[in-house]
Amino acid sequence: MNGDKYSTDGAPFWTPYRTCEKNPFTNNSTNCLEYPKVPYGPLNFYCQKVIIDYADFDNVIYDWLDNLADLNTDSDYIRQRIVDYLTDLYSIGLTGFRLDAAKHMKPVDIANILAKFKYNIGGQLPENFFSWLEIISGNEADVLFGEDGEYSYTGGMDKTLKSLWFSDDDLVKVKLWWSSYNKNYTIDNGHVDPRRKVIQNDVHDTKYAYFRGLVDGGKGCILNEGCEVDKHNNSFFNKIIYGNRVFRAIINYRRS
Repeated sequence: MNGDKYSTDGAPFWTPYRTCEKNPFTNNSTNCLEYPKVPYGPLNFYCQKVIIDYADFDNVIYDWLDNLADLNTDSDYIRQRIVDYLTDLYSIGLTGFRLDAAKHMKPVDIANILAKFKYNIGGQLPENFFSWLEIISGNEADVLFGEDGEYSYTGGMDKTLKSLWFSDDDLVKVKLWWSSYNKNYTIDNGHVDPRRKVIQNDVHDTKYAYFRGLVDGGKGCILNEGCEVDKHNNSFFNKIIYGNRVFRAIINYRRS
């Protein structure tokens, strides 16, 4: 059948979901970013599209979060450029890093970046190495934490890491923001070493999680938002941190 297909508004039926569109104001491709000093070019980014459905994992991974340009981590070149930057940080004394908004990257991409980093620094992670994947979960937590498919940051990602020569000791150094702990901290069915489960206190993400009712049922508060100290210290959130050794707490101390 020739001609446009009305079901896709002028696009052929084989057009991939992630195909770049044209900006209606400039008539240029939405994928026109260039950073020549890196260098990154238009093909090094996912197309500029808005996340509209957090239950659609392709939408979450391939579209832009809060209009932030999204590197195409499917690309081995991009993975290597990220790893080169992390290696530079390691060379000046840093022994760990936080991957912000990790659930907006495919688990297989993160696994390859971590494996390349390990190779870059000599094939062995130092004893005090610490990486932390920020994965704030909602109703999709069973997929992100409880399964071993392509969108799983537990069993799925671990399978890839092990195939890339990550040992069990290496895996312990890859921590996960366990935002489901208050409602279902065993959602992983015991597959994740408890030493990998972490929660961070007194940060924007904790506040966000409170408001969504994921942490402390919305009853907690954080010090840097004017919370009363007694209420903060007596919240279920902090009782879990200090009373249950399953979770490792990353504490941000309030500065005077």
